[in-house]
Amino acid sequence: MNEALAIEITAITGKFEAALKKSLGQLDGFAAKTERVGSKMESMGQRMSLTLSAPLLLLSSRIISATRDYDKLTQALISIEGSAGGATKRMAELKILALNPGIGFEQAIAGDVRLRAVGVSAQLSTGILKEFANAIAATGGTAQQLDLVTYQLGQMAAKGKIMGNDLRPIIEQAPAVAAAIGKIYGTIDPEALSKMLDKSGKTSIDFISELVGELGKIPRVAGGVNNAFENIGISVKEFFARIGTSTFEVVNIN
Repeated sequence: MNEALAIEITAITGKFEAALKKSLGQLDGFAAKTERVGSKMESMGQRMSLTLSAPLLLLSSRIISATRDYDKLTQALISIEGSAGGATKRMAELKILALNPGIGFEQAIAGDVRLRAVGVSAQLSTGILKEFANAIAATGGTAQQLDLVTYQLGQMAAKGKIMGNDLRPIIEQAPAVAAAIGKIYGTIDPEALSKMLDKSGKTSIDFISELVGELGKIPRVAGGVNNAFENIGISVKEFFARIGTSTFEVVNIN
């Protein structure tokens, strides 16, 4: 090999090595960038997963809670009505009633069950829920107060007489009740009321029935924005309960 050829080969080899080093350097840079992009994408995926998981978990929790609540109420109505068909019919009636101010759907069912469990008829129970709720709403009260009132009315009906520890909480939650009792009997004293009932041969359920009639004279409270939002809330919870019930039926959960 002559000297000129050797020099040319050496020059070519040098250029190849330089080009190779440059290419390897570019590959290393590309790999580093790819790794950084991959890390960013993984981090973004984790954040998206957390962002989506939290609302889904909350939604699932709401569906499960609504399903449990509605199942409990349904079973309670079945025990009172004696059949699933009767419970479904009664629930539909109470749902319509619950659209009025001062009556929540769950409070309506709970109140109906506790009242009828102590001998109050379905018709009178409907009247109690409707008129006491209106009386409570007339003074700015809520469905939660109606729940307390129906509890005390249930206690009163079960005892068969008027007692102060039942009447006083009712008047506290629904002040209009005091005026209504005064118009009928001329007093709101529990002992005097009990004596009047005993003398006339009436029971505490008769007393409640007469009180419902008097409360029915109070002007109807119009539903406002608050009542509208409460009704929307009832509809949403019912929707969640239907989703939960359908899901449990599919997976055969009893």
